[in-house]
Formats: sequence, C-alpha cells, structure tokens
Amino acid sequence: MPRIGFVGLGSMGGSMVQALSTAGHTPVVFDLDTAKVAEAVDKGTEAATTLGEVASQCNIVGVCVATDAQVRSVLEGELLDGLRPGAVITPHSTVLPETVTWAADTAASREVGFVEAPVTGGPAAAAEGRLTFLLSGAAEDIAAADVLFEACATARVDAGPVGKA
Repeated sequence: MPRIGFVGLGSMGGSMVQALSTAGHTPVVFDLDTAKVAEAVDKGTEAATTLGEVASQCNIVGVCVATDAQVRSVLEGELLDGLRPGAVITPHSTVLPETVTWAADTAASREVGFVEAPVTGGPAAAAEGRLTFLLSGAAEDIAAADVLFEACATARVDAGPVGKA
C-alpha cells in the first residue's frame, strides 16, 4: 500500500486525514499547530516534525492549506526537494491558476507527479469520505494517487489539464 503524507490539519485537512485513517491508512502528518498534530496522532496517524520527514517517508502527499502563499511555502524547499522521483503531490486548496502552474512545473522539475485536487463538501463530508474532488493532471499521476482519492471521496470530476480544476 502506498504511504500517504498529509500537510495541513485545519477543518478540511484534519477531516480528510480522519477519512484516511478510517480507511485503514496511517498517514504521516505535519502542521505548524502541534496540538492539531497531537490530535491526529490520537486518531491513528504518525507525526512528522518537518516537511522533509513527510517527504522522506511518503510517496503520496496531500496538502490542504488556505492560501496561495501557503501552498508556495509548503512546496518550496524541504517537501518537494525531499520527495523521491515518482512520488505524487496533491494540493487540495482552491488557489489561483498561476499558483497551480508554478507548483506543477516545480514538481515536474524534480520528477514528482502533480494532481490539482481541490475539494467540495465540507468538513463533515470529508471525515466520512464523501468529498467531491475536481482532478486535473496526468492520468498516471491521478491513478498513482487514487488511494487517497478513494478514501476521501465518493465523487471525482475530471477537470482536464492542470490549472483547470
């Protein structure tokens, strides 16, 4: 089974991690709020103290942060630098197309797959694995990250090329 990492444990991210745990995964989680990390560990996850730890242990990484600047901050440096070629990163934030294009290009330069995967449904649906994903990216990257999508969603919409979701 692929090893899933998750960055961002706010209301949506924390609920998505709960769905992953319920589905039998043990995600490796990171958040700047250590109380949220501790809460997630109590529910069956493993804690990482750095983004580099997430990268070194996982081949699929979901990112659920609030803003374009936060997406860039998470992806710059340790996380993308530490992922092995062939890993896939799936940001779940609703951000500008320019941010998505930058993130996809940066991932590709490191031979890391990228799936734009914003969600709809809210925290309760996320916790129950009933989200809808809007997916943009290469078919092989979407397939590689399918285990994350399967655990968290009941519906997926093919939104076409990166930047369209």
